[in-house]
Amino acid sequence: MVKTKYGFVEGVPSDREDVTVFKGIPIGATTEGAGRFCAPKEPAPWDGVRLCDKWPDRFLQDITSKVPGTFWGDEFYYDDDYEPGNSENGLAVNVFAPKKAANEDGLPVLCWIHGGGFTSGYASEIEFNASNLAVKGIIVVLIQYRLSALGWLVTTELCEENGGHAGNYAVLDMVHGLKWINENIKEFGGDPKKVTIAGQSAGAFSVTMLLRTPLAKGLFRNAIVQSGFNGFLNGADFGAKFSTLKAAAEAGDKAIKTVFGENASIEDVRKVSTSDLLLPREGAGTGFGGAPMTRLAELTFLTGNATVDNYVFTEESVDLTRPGALDGINIIIGGTSDEYTSLTGDFIDKMGITKDTAAGILEKQYKKGCAELYDISDDKKAQAAHMRAGSDASFQKYLLSAGATENNKDHKTFAYYFTQVPSGRNSEFRGAYHSSDLWYMFDSIREGAAHRNWTKEDRETAKIMSTYWANFVKTGDPNGEGLTNWEECKEENGYRFLQIGKGKSEMKDHTDFPERDAFFRSLYQK
Repeated sequence: MVKTKYGFVEGVPSDREDVTVFKGIPIGATTEGAGRFCAPKEPAPWDGVRLCDKWPDRFLQDITSKVPGTFWGDEFYYDDDYEPGNSENGLAVNVFAPKKAANEDGLPVLCWIHGGGFTSGYASEIEFNASNLAVKGIIVVLIQYRLSALGWLVTTELCEENGGHAGNYAVLDMVHGLKWINENIKEFGGDPKKVTIAGQSAGAFSVTMLLRTPLAKGLFRNAIVQSGFNGFLNGADFGAKFSTLKAAAEAGDKAIKTVFGENASIEDVRKVSTSDLLLPREGAGTGFGGAPMTRLAELTFLTGNATVDNYVFTEESVDLTRPGALDGINIIIGGTSDEYTSLTGDFIDKMGITKDTAAGILEKQYKKGCAELYDISDDKKAQAAHMRAGSDASFQKYLLSAGATENNKDHKTFAYYFTQVPSGRNSEFRGAYHSSDLWYMFDSIREGAAHRNWTKEDRETAKIMSTYWANFVKTGDPNGEGLTNWEECKEENGYRFLQIGKGKSEMKDHTDFPERDAFFRSLYQK
């Protein structure tokens, strides 16, 4: 039994007898109705002891992940035990704490932020089973944040409500989660001064947003950025440009009129039920699958996400390459070798990429000479080349990001390249796909899992990766006994990185394709 700010909670055994999991601890009020498009509010306190034995609802999303026969459905969403509800009442955390935590003097804490393109995902996905990671001597807290337009919408009315700023509710939720950790984690055996933030994909973007907002200053000490695509590089050239408040409000005003009616106000939108948000309006456009878009999907499509509002973000704070931006903060940054096979692989056939079109597409997306680095001699190879080029480009952005942060005090950046190919079905095509590293980083692979027959090599890679990550959470340095020495990534040492895969780790200064490394590095190097 643990005392939190809002009441007592009791956890339940995890799948390890030495780790307790607290599922769905409320940390905020519902964001439905009057709470919609507002900063997070505190939940109502409760009497007695709250048994935390059920995963919290995911934040509202209209993407159905659990579809058998699809890659994502079969890979991550096949187990009913990890399937939560779907509502606007998602301000809750899951905590994995070693039982010995109560007898320790402040264990370090990993705050995990899930991915999902800012439109899907939740904190209880099966690959986030953190008991094997927690047993290494850390507490793992998984937080949630508002998704789609509910997490980002800006309108003129909302700006007037908030004294001139609006939007970025998802980031405010993340900051709220960090504040809860700082105020409560000591009761679970954790040290609020030893918090590391980490996330993958949209979660990695979220980590960089927390690094960019003044509101999170002092709430964590180090950060892990997994498959964040642009790393710390922002601007139009890298697809990470922050919207201005004016542009965001204009887009939001227009979207509200389109989706909810010409005279609709924010109060009218707040009165729309959660269930109606997941229904299409009459005359709605169609989504990727050909079905009419829901109101939530359409509103999201017509608006954006992060906005420089001079509250959550300022023009200065969003630049992580400025001197001193990361003073005192150590970083792990990297990604997988085949990021795009899980992101575009299911519809690559529909993208018009053939042996005849591939060269033009690659050179338009990057620059002349790109196609010469890949085998595009038939249609399948051309499609594979397109996906691999995206992965190769992303990896160089991670390395350049590391080099761009050298102008900070008391700061180190460690870069990695994940190449382990999960064993079993479709491995030859998928490779080390985007999100595959999660099974290894959390050491969440389990015997008898329905979708993979895990091998000794898989388990050894998971042991290595999870140990590096746990060490980093503990000390800000991933190195430790029995591990390959992980050097810092710097321009002066040739952007050296740790390659993790095939049951081992090794320091390298280039991938298996050094010509591609050089091409993309020169493309993005400023």
